Amino acid sequence: MSKIYRIPTTQEKKTLISFILYHHKSLGEDELLLTIDTYLKQQYLDPLTSIEVIVLLDEIQLQELPILEHATLPLEERLIVIEGGEEFKGPGALWNEGFKIARGELVTFTWTGVKWFLDTSVHLVRMIKTGELDCAYSRAVYKLPTANGKVQSILVGEKDLSIHFLSFTPSIPLNYTIIKAEVVKELGGFCENREFAKIADWELMLRLFSQYRSDGLLGSYLVLQKRLQDIDYGYPFRYSWDDLVRVFISKTSSFFNVLMPKGSRKETLLPEIKFEPHKEIKIGIVSGLLENAQVQIEVLNYLEFLGLTYPISWRRFIENQTMPEELKNYDIVFFIRSRTGEALELAKYCYKEGIKTVYILDDNWFYVTETYPQLASQLGKDTSYYQYFILILTTVDYVITYNDILYEDTKKYNHNVFKLPPNVNLEHFYRPEALEEDTSIRIGFTGSSSKLQHFGPAFKALYRILSEYPEVKLYFKGIPLPPEFTPFRDRIIETSYSHNYKDYANEVSKWRYDIMISPIDETRYTNSKCPCKYFDATAVGAAGIYATTELMRKVVKPNRTGLLIENKEEAWYQALKKLIIQPSLREAIVKNAREDIEKNYDTKAVASYFILFLQQVLGRKL
Repeated sequence: MSKIYRIPTTQEKKTLISFILYHHKSLGEDELLLTIDTYLKQQYLDPLTSIEVIVLLDEIQLQELPILEHATLPLEERLIVIEGGEEFKGPGALWNEGFKIARGELVTFTWTGVKWFLDTSVHLVRMIKTGELDCAYSRAVYKLPTANGKVQSILVGEKDLSIHFLSFTPSIPLNYTIIKAEVVKELGGFCENREFAKIADWELMLRLFSQYRSDGLLGSYLVLQKRLQDIDYGYPFRYSWDDLVRVFISKTSSFFNVLMPKGSRKETLLPEIKFEPHKEIKIGIVSGLLENAQVQIEVLNYLEFLGLTYPISWRRFIENQTMPEELKNYDIVFFIRSRTGEALELAKYCYKEGIKTVYILDDNWFYVTETYPQLASQLGKDTSYYQYFILILTTVDYVITYNDILYEDTKKYNHNVFKLPPNVNLEHFYRPEALEEDTSIRIGFTGSSSKLQHFGPAFKALYRILSEYPEVKLYFKGIPLPPEFTPFRDRIIETSYSHNYKDYANEVSKWRYDIMISPIDETRYTNSKCPCKYFDATAVGAAGIYATTELMRKVVKPNRTGLLIENKEEAWYQALKKLIIQPSLREAIVKNAREDIEKNYDTKAVASYFILFLQQVLGRKL
């Protein structure tokens, strides 16, 4: 039961700002007093009528803080102390208790070590009053020590919010934010689950900034001595900071951009996160240095999504930079397209240690040289790469493939082959609004230069299109255009292939394609691929034109979710012309394709197959 000290006799009297300050027993009394002092000495505000400080003590009693207990300040009426009891309560629960008795029209939630400039509050109050805001915040800097003994500065409170930045720290600091009390009441306060004490500040801020009007003070950076997550609570948390971050990033990846229905404002996000009682599943991911796209699509898409519900942790290992012993104590190790001696040694180590291993194969290397004979020196059956590939394939416990052809070819080398549906995480892509003055039609391709041999007919058709339609621009990534296109260079953007998948998704999204093409010849190798061209075109909001192959016939519905054509010049020309002059057809194709992918291929839609596979490998439910 909490005890409250120093309730002023004029409790019903309102004040302007309530500083609600969390103090854990691991934090010193001197630091606490210095923190309180900066709040009571805010300039241009009358501390006797405008400010109150509510101190919340966790696992410590007031009598253990003799200076605070016997303070005889003239501001005593504005200083309230709440004892939380002998057991650890956490900041969320105590902030809620402090808020219940707070008399401020505005409130701010802080902790020991969070000091304000003397004029910070008056500026933030003025912003709220004059800007008709619900809250206002100041900029701050975290000084964090690094492994090499240096200090890293992390800035927060910037106006340009970045979701990725949330993986390190809250983008907006709760401890330097003033909020209308009525808004905190609408939000229902903080999550009181002690397991999430380290991110109690973050959880409230994500809900706050997704729904209410805010702005930042572009002043000097306040220096934060200790983050909430760094307090030495001494509580046996079941989940690490990394666990909480990973779960929360996935849970809220689009939260800033979606206004919650008013009826759900009082609901916190954290109670929706359900951890199963089983022990954490540790997953290792082994690959070459340049396999970033495959690692993201084939493993991380799923793990980032499943991390919302299941206690899963993962780490990536570069195969030629990893010692076998580093894989000790992992439950499952995935090998992504591995074909080196170093990867084979890692697979052998896992076999000896009883660690479950899975090989993910999305390319038909059994037949690659029949389509690309120029790769014989790299992937031919006489090369060490191919031999290591076969040896790893026969060493691992399981293999994942994505289509019938590759499934049949792989079964010759491993008896535990699974065929899973391919997936795409649509949240990695977006489509920016077009500028009013931009009337261009943007046509393009993304992929590796190995596809160049298929492009002859499409290049000839594109040359004709550029000659006839001055509004057409080309955006090509990964494949160089031939010299014949030189006269059109002012209408062409070319960039190199991106190995970082998320950078790739961001770049092609910015280009705002209208039409994307996929020229390919039909072979056993090309029909063993995943339909990524269909996925990517749809994800960026483009209508796709695809050379008709067995692979594309299985996923694309002709004239509904894309155009299927022969890989011939006239077919390419007519299809391109058709989509250029019929914007309504482009829109219909994009709409239908988007619905198809959301239903049948989006990561969330097919994650259940991956869950079943993991349960098969582990021999138990997750």
